Amino acid sequence: MSAITVASQMGIRGITDSTPLELRPNASQDQINAVLRAIYRQVLGNDHLFGADVAELASAESLLRQGSLTVREFVRLIAKSEAYKKRFFYPNSQTRAIELNFKHLLGRAPTDGKDIARHLDIYQAGGHGAEIDSYIDSPEYLESFGDNIVPYPRGFEYRRSYSTRDFTNMFALYGGYANNDRSQGPRPRLMTALATGFTPAIRRIGVRGLLPPSPISKHLGPPTGASDRMFCVEVTRLLNPDSALATSSRVRKSNQQIFVSADQLSATMQRVLKSGAKIVSVRSA
Repeated sequence: MSAITVASQMGIRGITDSTPLELRPNASQDQINAVLRAIYRQVLGNDHLFGADVAELASAESLLRQGSLTVREFVRLIAKSEAYKKRFFYPNSQTRAIELNFKHLLGRAPTDGKDIARHLDIYQAGGHGAEIDSYIDSPEYLESFGDNIVPYPRGFEYRRSYSTRDFTNMFALYGGYANNDRSQGPRPRLMTALATGFTPAIRRIGVRGLLPPSPISKHLGPPTGASDRMFCVEVTRLLNPDSALATSSRVRKSNQQIFVSADQLSATMQRVLKSGAKIVSVRSA
């Protein structure tokens, strides 16, 4: 079966066939308008700007049209704006906000729990602005998009450095070409996958969003229907930090953070205590 046929059946052909847009010098107004539409669609998760949002970004948009602002800096301003924060930062858990930052700014999903832990640390140390800068100033962003290519979904492309998990994680975040990220709710979509290391099920995408599992896909992860709430268990004196228990954690000073789903919380806490470690705190992630 060809890649084009598979993409069509899965509902992502519109993404895989699209050509990345670049704002070139001396671009016409039509070309600039197309670039702006693509930026807003990608960074705002296919949502629309209204009223005060339009006014907030009007000055930055004018600078982009004049050639005084790069696409990269315009993306940064949108991601730090109130328009972005009220859609994806204020109403969501931190873990869900980080998922969406990966999707909107790097065009991919987090690969594992270490991605989430690192960005939780960045947010806790420097706030929302530092979290946004960490994506846009990263070598990955510069290598993928440079200063004037509009970020686009890269997680559906085949790359030698990608694993199956990168593809399936991106699928879990993608709600369909006609859907928008604000309508998908505030809870993490990759919680179980990142906490356990299992890959989520691949589902076909219809006009209105996710459809039942496709005949061409197989569910590679744990049974569906598990709680989608995620917790961070902070422990100290973990005797074996290389154990399976710590697979999706990150050592920070003398403590360690373990990210688990709600239905695994009790069992994880019991294993931590039996290992001789001490639980410092348990909080919603």
